[in-house]
Amino acid sequence: MFRTLNTRLVFSHLAVALVSVILVYAFAGRAIFQAAEQQAENRLEDLAFATSNALEEPMDYFMKGDVSLSNVQVTVAHWLADEPELHYTVYLPDGTPIIDNIDVEPARVTEDSAPEVLLALDDNIGEGHTIRYNKFGDEMFYVAVRIEHENDLFGLLRLGVPAQNVFAPAKGSMSALFIFMILIVAGVGIAGWLLGRNLASPIDHLTRAAHQFSGGDFSIRTHPSGPQEMHQLSETFNSMASRLEQNINQLRAFVANASHELRTPLTAIKLRVEALRAGATQDAQVSERFLAEIESEIDRLTNMVNDLLDLSRIEAGMDAELYTWVDVAALAQETSDIFTVRAQKKCISLEPELTTTVPPVWGHEDQLRRVMDNLVANALEYTPEGGQVKVSVHSVENPKGVQVAIQDTGPGIDEKYLPHIFDRFFRIGGTDTRKQNSRSTGLGLAIVKSIIEVHRGQIIVQSQPGEGTTFVINLPTRGEDLPKSQK
Repeated sequence: MFRTLNTRLVFSHLAVALVSVILVYAFAGRAIFQAAEQQAENRLEDLAFATSNALEEPMDYFMKGDVSLSNVQVTVAHWLADEPELHYTVYLPDGTPIIDNIDVEPARVTEDSAPEVLLALDDNIGEGHTIRYNKFGDEMFYVAVRIEHENDLFGLLRLGVPAQNVFAPAKGSMSALFIFMILIVAGVGIAGWLLGRNLASPIDHLTRAAHQFSGGDFSIRTHPSGPQEMHQLSETFNSMASRLEQNINQLRAFVANASHELRTPLTAIKLRVEALRAGATQDAQVSERFLAEIESEIDRLTNMVNDLLDLSRIEAGMDAELYTWVDVAALAQETSDIFTVRAQKKCISLEPELTTTVPPVWGHEDQLRRVMDNLVANALEYTPEGGQVKVSVHSVENPKGVQVAIQDTGPGIDEKYLPHIFDRFFRIGGTDTRKQNSRSTGLGLAIVKSIIEVHRGQIIVQSQPGEGTTFVINLPTRGEDLPKSQK
């Protein structure tokens, strides 16, 4: 049954695919379950710390004998009323349980009965978590935190949820992933049957590379060998690996930057809301200021999301049907006219230098206008009073196209920042003279670059500290320079 090449190719590809699938499935499964556990831990931690903060005063009064245990019970029940499946227990500092919503006879804290509470007592931030079976035989996910204020310990709070609730979404994802892996294996088998040629040695080489690649080594590359078709296949594999490695690195950087950018306004909003709930609403002036700050942060989030959506649409070429012949010189003149008032207020000379014989370019007029507006606005933003901003448009012959230059006499950009000036969320920090607006989304120049690249153009920045900055854009004038889907 292994005499024909097609059969050998099918079984060899199936073997490689199965090994790859198992490795990917195992790696993905571990990552998915770890993510589910981490998500549950973060959620219970947030809920536990919020509830423990609310319990500080009642527990203090209870331990002093000023209030009864029912006051503590009311506080706990109020904060955890929206969590019907939650098992909570409140302990005194010596480990004696005083409140439990499920167990009528909760055990005193020991290494066996409540190890997470002991972890919380020893932890620097006062938190401990475990996954274990309770005395009823149910597997539970527990998180315990200290109830304390400064150096005064009033007690401990333990929260628990059934482990099956924590990992149920992960199990569903693993089932879907399993089906997807089966489809991949089937596809590889069909591809192996269709690739029947005497290519044992080159295919073996590619198979080993694919195995390493599926195991996470994205730096692996193949050396072309065999007939011309195998050379092309090897080159395609290398190109795919390079692009994928680059995309993964960009994705990781994007996720990290986006998380950081989103966390800041969300944290600010949360802090203002907590302050309002804590009684700031009684001061009308403070309340109004907090509401204004919340609205500002929401606007910032909205702008960031809108910019990300615009960036995705631009890079995906979703507005290709709106492409037409665009007069770049006319766009530059319109932009200069729009920003004239702003320039006059800052005593900046805004001078357009336009050539009337500039040929039109094939592109999206609104997107190209956005490029002009963004670059001129930036130039005016960073040019001091009495400075000068020039907007010039002229045709070039080699290659045939249109060149746009926006030049300012601002403080310039340090050489170390130039390679990153078009990166998403990049802002120039520190004490540099040319500093990004802290309220901006950090996506303006990334959008500009994406628009120019979608139009098969090129944008470069030239700058020296103290000598101003110039952005130079080169756009092709021929419609055939763009994909047919965009014409």
